Amino acid sequence: MKHLKLKYALRDSELVHISQVESGGSHGCTCPACNKALVAKKGIKREHHFAHKAGDSCEHAVETALHYAAKEVLDRHRKICLPEAFITFNSNRGHLKISEEKTCSIESLKIEQGISGFVPDLIAKVRGRELLIEVFVTHKVDEQKQQKIIDSKLSALEIDLSKAPRNMPLEELEELIVNQCENKTWINNERVNEEYKKILSQTLERQIRTTHVHCCPVRSRKWQSQSNVNFMRECIYCPL
Repeated sequence: MKHLKLKYALRDSELVHISQVESGGSHGCTCPACNKALVAKKGIKREHHFAHKAGDSCEHAVETALHYAAKEVLDRHRKICLPEAFITFNSNRGHLKISEEKTCSIESLKIEQGISGFVPDLIAKVRGRELLIEVFVTHKVDEQKQQKIIDSKLSALEIDLSKAPRNMPLEELEELIVNQCENKTWINNERVNEEYKKILSQTLERQIRTTHVHCCPVRSRKWQSQSNVNFMRECIYCPL
């Protein structure tokens, strides 16, 4: 985290960007992660940023600041654009879209509160349901946390801010968090899971008694003057 500069601080419980304060002094600004006083560094050559006072350090300052930024932006706008949702099949069948990209209202928002044995970055309530929001700054959601999210049976979205410029003005950060979808991915989507289960429940289970099928309409191969295909190698991947 040492190579990342802290651009946001808290002042009177509100997030402020380094561009909003004068150089030198704390101006009542504190670190979102450790709550210690910060100093505004705005020299001619030096990149403008907040810094802890001498002797103080905070490993998670930048990441926590962006988490707070995401919360404040979403809390102020009370809406978020959600990406498309698809069902993915374990075959050559294409993805099945079940939800278009859409903007939804946020009814409530909580930051870093434990739920089902783990702590998501944000918990939003959208259309009466809880939506977990993870903010990716330096670390993506790992497999262990992803499994806990899936087990919780809650939809979860990851907002990727890892490539966002650290000196990005608050207005541009708002656009990225609220209105853009290119940097958002579903970690878990319960509607996708429910629709997938419905599709599976409508399928028929059949026992395979032969590995070859005769009289194939595709006529990809012939054996003894008849069209012949290998079921395991060809039929299960056939688009027809």
